[in-house]
Amino acid sequence: MRAWLAALTLGLPCAVAAAAPVVDEAPLGAVSSPAAASGAMATPPRVLHVVGADNYPPYLFRDEGGRPTGLVADEWALWEKKTGVHVDLQPVEWSEALRRVAKGDADVIDTIFWSSERARTMDFTAPFADVREPIYAESGVKGLVDLHSLHGFHVAALAGDVCIERLHAGGVALIDTYPSYQSLIAAAVAGGPRIFCMDGPSAEYYLYKANASQRFREAFVMYYGHMHRAVRRGDGATLSLIERGFDEVSPAEKKALEDKWFGAALAGSRWLRVVAVAAGALAFAVIVAVLWGLVLRRAVRDKTAEIDSQSRRLRTLIDTLPDLVWFKGVDGRFLACNVRFERFIGAPENELLGHPASAFLPAAVAAEFAAADQRAIEVRAPVPHQFTLTYAHDGHQELVESLHTPVFGSHGELAGVLSIGRDVTQRRDDERHLRRLNRLYQVLTNVHAAIARERAPEPLFNAVCQIMVRDGGLRMAWIGRPDVEAGELVPVAWAGKTGDYLSPPHASLAAGPRGLAPSVQAFREGRAMHSTDVGSDPDMVTWREGALALGYRSSSAYPLKSRGRTVGVFTMYSSAIQFFDAGELALLERLSEDIGRALEAYELAEERERAVTALRDSEARFATMFRTNTTGLGLTTYEGQRFLEVNDSFVSMFGYSADEAIGRNGVDLDTWVDFKVRDEVVAVLRRDGEVRNVETQFRTRSGDLFYASFSATRVSIGREDLVIASYFDLTAQRLATRTLEDRKLELERIVSQRTSELSRVLDAMPDRYFRIRQDGTVVDFRMGIHFDSYSDTTQVLGRRIDELLPPQASDPLNDALQEALATKGLVMTEYALPFPDGERHFEARTLPLGTDQVIMFVRNITDRHSLEADRERARLSAVELASAKSEFLANMSHEIRTPLNGLLGLAQIGLRDTADARTMDTFAAILNSGRLLLGIVNDVLDFSKIEVGKLRVEQRPIAPRALAEEAVALLRARAAEKHIGLDLAFDAALPERCVGDALRTQQVLVNLLSNAIKFTETGGVDVWVGVDTGAEAEGAQMVYRVTDSGIGIEPEHLKHLFDAFQQADTSTTRRFGGTGLGLAISRRLAELMGGDVLVRTEPGVGSVFELRLPFVAAPEGMPEQAPAVAWGDTPRRLEGVRVLVAEDNEVNQIVLERALELEGAITTLVGDGRQAVNRVLADGREAWDIVLMDIQMPEMDGYEATRRILELAPDLPVIGQTAHAMLDERRECLAAGMVDHIAKPIDFKLLVDMIVRQLG
Repeated sequence: MRAWLAALTLGLPCAVAAAAPVVDEAPLGAVSSPAAASGAMATPPRVLHVVGADNYPPYLFRDEGGRPTGLVADEWALWEKKTGVHVDLQPVEWSEALRRVAKGDADVIDTIFWSSERARTMDFTAPFADVREPIYAESGVKGLVDLHSLHGFHVAALAGDVCIERLHAGGVALIDTYPSYQSLIAAAVAGGPRIFCMDGPSAEYYLYKANASQRFREAFVMYYGHMHRAVRRGDGATLSLIERGFDEVSPAEKKALEDKWFGAALAGSRWLRVVAVAAGALAFAVIVAVLWGLVLRRAVRDKTAEIDSQSRRLRTLIDTLPDLVWFKGVDGRFLACNVRFERFIGAPENELLGHPASAFLPAAVAAEFAAADQRAIEVRAPVPHQFTLTYAHDGHQELVESLHTPVFGSHGELAGVLSIGRDVTQRRDDERHLRRLNRLYQVLTNVHAAIARERAPEPLFNAVCQIMVRDGGLRMAWIGRPDVEAGELVPVAWAGKTGDYLSPPHASLAAGPRGLAPSVQAFREGRAMHSTDVGSDPDMVTWREGALALGYRSSSAYPLKSRGRTVGVFTMYSSAIQFFDAGELALLERLSEDIGRALEAYELAEERERAVTALRDSEARFATMFRTNTTGLGLTTYEGQRFLEVNDSFVSMFGYSADEAIGRNGVDLDTWVDFKVRDEVVAVLRRDGEVRNVETQFRTRSGDLFYASFSATRVSIGREDLVIASYFDLTAQRLATRTLEDRKLELERIVSQRTSELSRVLDAMPDRYFRIRQDGTVVDFRMGIHFDSYSDTTQVLGRRIDELLPPQASDPLNDALQEALATKGLVMTEYALPFPDGERHFEARTLPLGTDQVIMFVRNITDRHSLEADRERARLSAVELASAKSEFLANMSHEIRTPLNGLLGLAQIGLRDTADARTMDTFAAILNSGRLLLGIVNDVLDFSKIEVGKLRVEQRPIAPRALAEEAVALLRARAAEKHIGLDLAFDAALPERCVGDALRTQQVLVNLLSNAIKFTETGGVDVWVGVDTGAEAEGAQMVYRVTDSGIGIEPEHLKHLFDAFQQADTSTTRRFGGTGLGLAISRRLAELMGGDVLVRTEPGVGSVFELRLPFVAAPEGMPEQAPAVAWGDTPRRLEGVRVLVAEDNEVNQIVLERALELEGAITTLVGDGRQAVNRVLADGREAWDIVLMDIQMPEMDGYEATRRILELAPDLPVIGQTAHAMLDERRECLAAGMVDHIAKPIDFKLLVDMIVRQLG
């Protein structure tokens, strides 16, 4: 026992370590600044707000009750007594202290180091303490002697610490910052930073507390800092007050405070202090006893009882220690142990003595004991070791940290090994928990930084997942959002080891055979779902295999909520079972709530941005509409109707500037002519809140009167009661209406005149003309140039044929009359009459005119039997007649087309410009009527051209599909008006292109479609387009087939169906109208194109018409004829184009100028060809982009003017325009040097296309 006590006396002081108190982060240092200028404060403040670091002992920290304490707290309390100014001392985190001073929320910051950066915003007191700032490194890191040797290493530092400036100045770039000294040390102990800078006293304290003093060493001192107090820069009065107050503190008072906080050592753990005191006393007693024993052996005997008593007391002390204490001899056998070791080993000390550890402990544990003892013996110094020990008396386990100390005798001989073991299980768990909390708080900090940094959900989600894996130690983290349409929870961001775990198919939002994934449960139920052990969790059965393969052992899923609704799920996986405890799960729940609040902020910001953008766009649109509207607009007050805003059209309309109009009303500006109308308008506006389309006169600033349509609406904008008034100028509309009336009268006059001329032509014709009713009564006749009437011409009108002529003539003529009415076709018959000079032969051509009349041309054909010379004369006479007819038709075309050009042009312009529905209907009716008249004229001209062989067809690539679609589109509205169907179908093998004449093909197809719709009352019309026998076959034909369910055609009428001026039966002419030229022209056009028009019909069932044309494939590379686009679909295509227009007709000048200006052109008008030449000569070639030249003009016609202009400007394009529609005129235009030709009435769309094409 004495050997055991001696060993314990010698070894215990070496084995016991002292602990240090816990502190938190320390503030930075400072240097006094000359900016702290003198300045006495007139009235000291009632309260001085002071901030400092809240965990910087012994200077400033909080006690267990949360109250500020420390040297700084005592100094400010003494300062308060000296100055009488109350001090509000607030220890806070260092970054918060800096922020408060910067924002003016605090007057003074204490324990701060000076730096050049801080000196820009703060004034400093004189230094009151010096602190060294070393660089600390883990023991294994060698060679760090100065700042240069830190290059390439990561160095950790307190965020905002002045040492960061020193590191940067020394060229150290890799710096990791931490929010506090405490978090920095915790991270270092947990395996984080291996090098860091920190105030010396704080570093030693934290390292000692964390039991890491041996692990980290002081590499070198980077600098010594001076501790100051500071105020905001320029606050010299407060700085002076501070220094005066501390100057009144005496040196003795300062010394007393320093002794209080620095004079005594900090207390360790109570049981260690007791052991240390007892051991020291015991050691002293033993030493004394030994000395006395050497000198006086007898004294030993005398003192034996006393020593035994002391030994018993020491034994009692050792047995009461909470640590394991055991002593083994050199041979490894137990020599002694305390009571706690007996409980661990499961046997009393007397049973242990003389036995090795292997007799009581498992072999592995006994081997660890022996190895630790052996290392201590080898190094002849204490050796630490850690065991996980299982206590025999209750089976619980403890992590024991032991210190094995070799014990030597008085002569240096090894006596044994003394071991003391302390239970550090709780400390280890606390450290682990601290590390995890620090890690989790780091995650929270970084996530909050990401929330503050990112401005959209996707970048935030990616950042959060990365942070959870990188900083949170998770295996994998992902965020999913619902795809409602697909019914799945789709991953939108992830990080870590995912494998194919997140690959489709994604987790279903609805319950199915696979069950609901925990993430979906979290989404559906709106609460967190946890799986502490994936391997045993029944909810993870479906996903267990894949999860375990990727190392997922536990998981947590949190709903992400925004504005009360779940919008996503945040799911994370750990490689450890039960990775998070309840507190950590609560922090993660708070984290998910913070993410949800960020999403809510994003949504609100996005909604706010959309609302602001929509409002801004709406205001911009309204402002643009208001400003650029062609209608005069004014915004007025409701009471008084004073203008607040007017647009440009209002200014142009009335002549008042905006400044002149604003603040005044219509009465002040004298714009109302009829005040009675104004009073009525105001009354209606007050009663109904709006006024619509009041047509009345207004007065301009210059006194001119004009008509306008006035409308007004009462509106509320914000809190203002306002009125929006509009003025639509009716001057152009009324002018157009008056012009149309004048042109209508002129057209009627021209028609009457041309009818008279036609009568004169008939009078001059060699044939006799008769108009006869169905009963044979003559209602009109012209004898032509003949005066050899068989009957008295004064007795012809009103008499029947059989009353005027003998039976040999009247009978065949009556038969021809009836046949013509029945067949609706031309009937030719011959008869003879006796004359005094002999028998004369006549030929009668009978054509139906309506349903009950015919026209009959009677010709004397006696000369057919005359000599050949007579026949030649007859032929020449016929040619002369045909020429006269063509000339007549050309003149008629010119005279009709000229006024019709003005009529249709004004109608097109009016229809495009007007906004009034009734006016649009009027213009549309005028335009349709004019186009109908134009169609009749064109039919007559086409028939005439075909008869004289002057109509030509083109052979260019066309698109049959587009051609048919356009034709059907033209007539679809007409079919809809009759409530019949109109369907279009194509052969599947129809080629995209072929060669043909698109215009003439479409003309025939439109005619067939128009007839089919006209004669169909019920059912519908079907159109089919294809290639007969296939496109590759020889002799293939393009087929355009029109099938209707109309009235059909009687068989006896089919033979005259394609005759000119013929229709199917007498009933249809009156009912359906028409000239009877359509089918005749269609067949002849088809024949000109190498094809034909065929018909199959059944009365009462319907008809099938086919246009068959030779199919010719279009060569590659040839351009197609462009499809038509209605005028106005692409407005202002001639923006800035300068056009010189030569036109002698004033109405046509108005029409052309207005139409071209609507397209954006700059138009100059001249009245004849000579004026056009003079303008080009005067202004030069560069003044014009193109010339529009009428052909028939006074002074100088268009042909001559074009030739002269091209002599002056060879590259100036000239387009001819004429009221004739003959092919010869086009040729003459091109021969004169014109680039193209357009016929009147002008189709402005074609004209614009032509100009655009010529200008490239």
